[in-house]
Amino acid sequence: MKRIKIKLNNNTFECDPGIPLIDIINANAPDQGVTLCKANYEYYGLFHKMYTDSTIFPLDISTPEGNRVYQKTAVFVLLKAVKEAYPSIPLKALKVAFSIGNGLYIEMAGYEVSKAFVKSIKEKMQEIIDRAIPIKKEKMGVDQAIELFGTLGMTDKINLLRYRRSSTVTIYTMEDLSNYFFDFVSTNSKDIRSFNLIQYKKGMVLVTPKTTNPKETEPFSCSKKLFNALYDYNGLMSAADISTVSDFNDHITRDGFLAPILMQEALMEKQISDIARKIASDKKIKIVLIAGPSSSGKTTFSHRLSVQLKVNGLKSYPIATDNYYKPREYTPIDENGMPDYECLEAMDIEQFVSDCKSLLSGNSVSMPTYNFKSGSREYLGDTLQLTDNSLIIAEGIHCLDPKMIGGLPKENVFKIFISPMSQFNIDNIDFISSNDIRLIRRIIRDSRDRSLSASATIEMWSSVRRGEEKYILPFRESADAIFNSSMIYEIGALKPYAEALLFGINKDEPSYGIASRLLKMLDYFLTIPSHLIPANSLLSEFVGGNIFGV
Repeated sequence: MKRIKIKLNNNTFECDPGIPLIDIINANAPDQGVTLCKANYEYYGLFHKMYTDSTIFPLDISTPEGNRVYQKTAVFVLLKAVKEAYPSIPLKALKVAFSIGNGLYIEMAGYEVSKAFVKSIKEKMQEIIDRAIPIKKEKMGVDQAIELFGTLGMTDKINLLRYRRSSTVTIYTMEDLSNYFFDFVSTNSKDIRSFNLIQYKKGMVLVTPKTTNPKETEPFSCSKKLFNALYDYNGLMSAADISTVSDFNDHITRDGFLAPILMQEALMEKQISDIARKIASDKKIKIVLIAGPSSSGKTTFSHRLSVQLKVNGLKSYPIATDNYYKPREYTPIDENGMPDYECLEAMDIEQFVSDCKSLLSGNSVSMPTYNFKSGSREYLGDTLQLTDNSLIIAEGIHCLDPKMIGGLPKENVFKIFISPMSQFNIDNIDFISSNDIRLIRRIIRDSRDRSLSASATIEMWSSVRRGEEKYILPFRESADAIFNSSMIYEIGALKPYAEALLFGINKDEPSYGIASRLLKMLDYFLTIPSHLIPANSLLSEFVGGNIFGV
């Protein structure tokens, strides 16, 4: 039998075909916290068997992909701990509600989550980790898996598998507990080297190490405003009986496509209306600032907010902070030698504050337009002057940064943070990150507006995320209002656009692994016809047909 060549950490060696990745890692990179591998541009769990010559890149929890595996393995251990410590509690009661700060907020439907309860679960988790229980992986027929989860009382898994097109599913088993995961999990309970479990609000938070500090678990911290926004949204979705993918698919098959669309859009309109009324109730507010990460729907949100402000008797004028970029010769250069338009130093803060103060004083102000082709600021005759019943709306990534807006009178400013923040659950414990949803939004918009391939968007995504972590998210808590732009029907609506672009990525492209994961995620959802997306919806900003022309 011909042996295969494996390259790992600049070393090349031969192996028998069919060798599991975990054996390669244990022999050549032991005790390094590897949870996942990338081989030939595709991601593989450590159970995967190698049959061809490959270059392997081991990934630990300092990488987003490796961290995701660690986190989901920790959830698996938590589920096992609940089963052992409280065998009378049905496993379907445990639900990962949402990601918050550096942890996962977890609820126990119908059960009190006391400090004593959490303490006992945490101790049981540590015991399971110390027992070093192997996690086994096997392929199983869908009917057989449904029967298995029936014996475990995991009805959320059964409902999910009803919509599986494949005849088999991958099942992970830890002793007497089996589970199905959308993503990979690790090979042993002992791989969870650091964690914390704390009682918080009405539930508990499972804390795992961050990518920036992979060796230890930091104390739990979270934004109270963000928590409240996520908790309220989660409660609304639970009340509407749409908490998981199977719930969403059930609603479509039972009630048709329009029901979840109309409910979501009505909820969003109410939230925007509430913000508009809050602004209108304070006559001193003359400047509304909107900030949020990429693909949050900031532009459409600002237009819909303007409509609601008009209903409340206020006229609003848009100001794009992009027009306050410094001339290109004064723009900082990034590590690749390109103009860095993401950093605060690229903005002419002094001019922005000066213009805003002049407007607050009732003066007429000439408004700039930035020419991205020439890299210069131009004045094309646009002027603006505020009246008693008018205000300005400015949106941009730095609009919550104190260095950007600190020179403005606080009583005249209202700050809004917007982002899709709610994850969508595959089932009660397996979830889709809101960052993946934003990435899909951006892939579609970049293709439509910038003629960028899905591969190009994926390859720049990590840089975009770093900029958000540095320039936007640290100031989220300072916002006067947090707007969650998550939409329960959006993955189904974005699915046909995204699939066409993602299938265009070849196996020899670096973005292929992420594209494969996104395609697998999309496959869980029934498709929403695109013509049903309302013309004023935030989604129309990405797929086209937006009534506001954005």
